[in-house]
Amino acid sequence: MSNIITLTKEERFEARKWGNARRDTNVNGQLIDLSHSGKPMKGCWRKNDVIGAGAEIAVARLLGEEFTGTVNSFHDVDVAGGWQVRCTDYSTGRLIIRPHKKDNLEHKYVLVVYEHNAVFNIKGWILGSDAIQDKFLFNPNGGTPAYFVPQHELADFNLTNLNKK
Repeated sequence: MSNIITLTKEERFEARKWGNARRDTNVNGQLIDLSHSGKPMKGCWRKNDVIGAGAEIAVARLLGEEFTGTVNSFHDVDVAGGWQVRCTDYSTGRLIIRPHKKDNLEHKYVLVVYEHNAVFNIKGWILGSDAIQDKFLFNPNGGTPAYFVPQHELADFNLTNLNKK
């Protein structure tokens, strides 16, 4: 099973639609962006929301599940079947789970690396309860500590591992 997904034209459109809707809601709601040391999002418009939605669509396609396409539903799954999607554009990036997400420990967390031009590399997954370990707890930016799971600690997407669903 190839874990490299290139979004179709229609999927890119959906990613832009959902990413822009999320950014509009976040900026207008003055939500706190925990990935940037708790600073308000203000009026910045970033591609991260579109890329994040694209990663969710890529995972949904890989798994044959439904992309939920939600806005500001931080505790709901991103992909049907109990999947939470985390995306980075760092090739060696880690899967991040913030401590306030501890109520979602039954969910399966997926790490996706955005490569370029709507190409997503789905690296692996871990059950939320398995990710909450002291060895993964870091505070790299001086904000709230979070769990940073390295890629080598993630389960591959193969039939044996997916049967743990």
